[in-house]
Amino acid sequence: MKNALMLALVISFLAIPALAVPENITTDLYKVSFDMGLPRGYFEIDIRDPVATESLAGNKSTEYYIIMSNSSAGNLFQEIAIHISLNEENVTTDTEFMRIALKADLQDLTAQNIESTTREIDGVNGAIASGDLPTGLPFGPETVENYHVRYNPLFDPNHIVIDIDILDIPWDEGALQLLKTIHIEKAG
Repeated sequence: MKNALMLALVISFLAIPALAVPENITTDLYKVSFDMGLPRGYFEIDIRDPVATESLAGNKSTEYYIIMSNSSAGNLFQEIAIHISLNEENVTTDTEFMRIALKADLQDLTAQNIESTTREIDGVNGAIASGDLPTGLPFGPETVENYHVRYNPLFDPNHIVIDIDILDIPWDEGALQLLKTIHIEKAG
């Protein structure tokens, strides 16, 4: 009986890591991959159609969005939004400027406990800011953790900006793992 119980425990422990699988998402032009150690289907994935835009100054870009959300019970806000902006004009690659801009974005959203820094993301130097965003709900948590990330990928740093918003995913329970494993490249 003891041996059967021990065997069942060993098999169950071996099966748990097999449930976690890396995410591989492909848009029209880009492949996105990362591994947060979560089971397949944890996030609902919405790949939006590309949107061509033009700024007030006449700068043209095409925007690609991937929205991943978990709306299961207890996860009212869990979301990862990946925004890839392909610009006709050159974009800034100054990570200190990115850090300051991300911090200002969180201040505009009335986040609390804001921190910002530069760090390596996808093999390049990028920027990250974190803060607790108010939910505005009369029930549940008053704030949720938010991480806002920006970097320029190796394959086209002068024309592409990648923004990643990580909402209500704790640093040590997925956000850090996402940043350590994310990789974006041209498709095909």
